[in-house]
Amino acid sequence: MTGDSASEGAGTVAPAPPRSSGYVDVGALEIYYERHGQGSPMLLLHGAFGTIESCFAGLLPVLAEHYQVIAGSSRVTAALAMSTGR
Repeated sequence: MTGDSASEGAGTVAPAPPRSSGYVDVGALEIYYERHGQGSPMLLLHGAFGTIESCFAGLLPVLAEHYQVIAGSSRVTAALAMSTGR
């Protein structure tokens, strides 16, 4: 314990496993997606070299309480996944 009660216990809550996930064909690429929660749909797309986990880990659990969150990978991430066999 550091005595700094404001920072102790602070951190992100790991998102629950996706309700469903998979790949969707988009031209020559397969784009990975995850679906979390229920309700009105909300689409999250990360940028550049991020991943669903690195960009939305703290946000997904909060949004999934109220929305059906569909998080998709970027084309760059999808291309890297395809080149490494996912």
